[in-house]
Amino acid sequence: MRPYNGKEVTMRRVTLCGLFIVLFTLIALNAAAQTPDGLTPTEETVCDPLRADGVTKGLYGLCVAFCEANDLAALSNPITEADLQLLEDSIPSGRILENYNRKKLETDPDMPCVKIEEQDNGCPCWSEEEIASIDGYTDEGLDINITSTCSEIDIQLQEYSTNYHQFTEVWQANNGNYACIYSYQSLQIPDIYYSQYLSEEEKTSCVESLLTQMQVLDISCAIAN
Repeated sequence: MRPYNGKEVTMRRVTLCGLFIVLFTLIALNAAAQTPDGLTPTEETVCDPLRADGVTKGLYGLCVAFCEANDLAALSNPITEADLQLLEDSIPSGRILENYNRKKLETDPDMPCVKIEEQDNGCPCWSEEEIASIDGYTDEGLDINITSTCSEIDIQLQEYSTNYHQFTEVWQANNGNYACIYSYQSLQIPDIYYSQYLSEEEKTSCVESLLTQMQVLDISCAIAN
């Protein structure tokens, strides 16, 4: 049997205690160095443009305080209008954002980390950009023909020229269901055609989208209820 060695046991205890102290110190330093989103300040980039010459002094610090406090350092996660309202009503985030907007000049950017979620028009057949492009003009600014149909069961809006045709429609099919169509024909790009049946909510969105664009174009369309 190996004889008891008190010094050896004591040294082992000292060594183990030393290792635990070093380990906990590293963990504590790492946690203290990280911000709410897990990125250290040196890795943040969303506020960096505010450090450029010509930008109002003080906006950078407000940006860091606001974006870090709300874990919005990355623009990859847009927030909704409702989320922004909650931030504006909260303390201290709302006050920081208010101070930022009060301090910034017209030439300064909005709070960099506040990116509002883009909302579509709710119509699955065409996007806001596509319906807005039916404006009676070509990409070169030349006038082209634009026509519309407006009834309780069929609404159309289209524009066309010799080598171009863009068409949108919401109509009631023979089975009673509503459907939508979007088509785009041009010599410059491949033809686009899309059609589908609509839920009641989608039908309402598509009709409102068409009526809104008709109003922009000063086209009268009164649909009886």
